[in-house]
This record gives sequence, C-alpha cells and structure tokens, in this order.
Amino acid sequence: MHNKFIIFTVLAAALMCSCEKEKYTDETFYRLEYTLGGDRFFFEDYGRTRNGLFRNSSVSNASGQGFIFRPVNDTVRLAGFSFNVQGFRLELSSDSAFFFDGHKYDLSKSIEFQDEGKAYICTQGDFSFKRLTENVRDRYLLSFNAELMSKDSTETIQVRDAFLTLCRRYTEKYTDAKLDSMILYEK
Repeated sequence: MHNKFIIFTVLAAALMCSCEKEKYTDETFYRLEYTLGGDRFFFEDYGRTRNGLFRNSSVSNASGQGFIFRPVNDTVRLAGFSFNVQGFRLELSSDSAFFFDGHKYDLSKSIEFQDEGKAYICTQGDFSFKRLTENVRDRYLLSFNAELMSKDSTETIQVRDAFLTLCRRYTEKYTDAKLDSMILYEK
C-alpha cells in the first residue's frame, strides 16, 4: 500500500509539472536577416510543434548551445557562441571570458554556410553582440559581415548586414540562466 502511494504521488507530481503552460508562444525564437548577392533574406522562427506525453510544446528550428564557455586550461575560459540556423553554422569565440557589447571581433573561420547544396567557409569578416534593453522580447543582437569561399575554392560570396536577434523565448528555454550575463557593456 505504501509503495502505491509513493508511485501515485510521483505520477501526480509529474503530471502537474508537465501541465505548465509554455511561455511566449506568440513570440519568435529568433529572427535572422542578411543580404546575399544583392537580395535581402528574412526568417522568423515561431517553432515547430512536438507532441508530448501530456501536452504539445514548441521547439526551435535552430540548434546549438547559444552562449557557452570554452575552457582553455584549468583556470582560463573564453566566451563562446554556438548556433546553427538557416544554413549558417556559427562557432564564435571571444578573446576573454565575456563578449563586450558593441565590440567588433574577427570572424576568422568561425562561420560555415550551406546554400543550395554548396558549402562555404569564412575567409574574413567581423561580428559583434549587443544586449538589447529597449525591447523586453528581444534579448541579444548578433551582427556580422562575412566573405565566404566555397570549399572547392571556385566561388566567393559576401554576406552583408546580417542580424540574428535572439529573443527571450529562445534564451529562456534553451540557454542556462547563468550565461545570461556573458555580454558586458563597453566602458
């Protein structure tokens, strides 16, 4: 009898936790826009529905850890950003434990891009993060420009005025709250 009570209590607690209503369902996970070959591209991700045992939930079409720390050795760690979205694979690093708001960083080979089955790697470019405070929904803005070369070295393309806005729906669902402060304001 005692075991049945424990099992019933655990099942009831699991059911109550799984019934928590998903937040920000009318908002995007992220927005991405960029210019490629003179054309402007714009994407918004409202997620796709995933069927659960007790309820359905939305998951982002993007993948990656977002803000992370990259350990160098036992005492040093660098800020990083890992994100895959709409053909872009971003593996960005800072030269310190934080990204500084508005500071431009060198891209080096931190971006890969797939377009119509063709793969490109970054040959040069820059990126910067900005912490957004004027709009509660939008948390971070990643801006970047990149020159990309096809992996077979036959073609070069330029991505200009690229903006990836990470919204609270993505950052609160997929990133660790402690990493929320990885962007410091410039002094």
